[in-house]
Amino acid sequence: MGTLEDLRRRAEELNDEPSDEFLAVHRQILAIDPADEKATNRLGTALIDREDWPAARDVFEQGLAANPENAVGRRRLNDQVLPRLAFVAAARSPEDIVEPVLAGPGRDACIRFFAYSIREIQGIDSRRLAVTDIPSSNRFRVVGGIHSACSWYKGMLDVTIDRRGSAKLIQSVEEAGGQVFGRSVGGAVPYALQLGIPPTRVDEFRERLMPTHREFLLSSIEYGSPTHLHEHYPELMNYLLREADRLSSA
Repeated sequence: MGTLEDLRRRAEELNDEPSDEFLAVHRQILAIDPADEKATNRLGTALIDREDWPAARDVFEQGLAANPENAVGRRRLNDQVLPRLAFVAAARSPEDIVEPVLAGPGRDACIRFFAYSIREIQGIDSRRLAVTDIPSSNRFRVVGGIHSACSWYKGMLDVTIDRRGSAKLIQSVEEAGGQVFGRSVGGAVPYALQLGIPPTRVDEFRERLMPTHREFLLSSIEYGSPTHLHEHYPELMNYLLREADRLSSA
């Protein structure tokens, strides 16, 4: 451990990416000076970015005990960390969210499409991805940018596509028992169309859905971040990805 001056100098040299060194340097500063407001806020924010909510709570609470005048730290604790911890404590398990809804023929195909959508969003801009539970409707969704990317709705896989050039696909899905759930006219993503796919026909339409789904994602992500970003449930996302990987390796 260097002197406090050395550590503060090194902290200024590091950018705000929450690297292991970034965390270690700021922890060392706080071990020497627990009231250091800047170190508290930078470390707590880095832990929020890492979604390590219990550690972020501890940093802010310890920093506020040493320096109650840290208004930024208090706001981040009360507005971001504590609500998120309460949400996580009350959350349903990923298995309880996914399996009762998708149970039956077509379950595996739907899992694979959810995972495909998640990975497409991650590849475009992972900061604009949210996978959320909707307990009031007993369903869940993947959000890419400003608009829902795919979800489960009325017994079907609800996939949002770019309707430009998709007339034949839409017609084929409707002939297969699917339906259009909604379309945008103007607004943030003006060509978005939500298309319900019967679960037993998802694999049949997958290759045709993928390119137009990606076109929608590019527009939606370019527009902005999800309104429900604060509800992102990493464990639910990881469950869908693990299940898709398991199916691929089976």
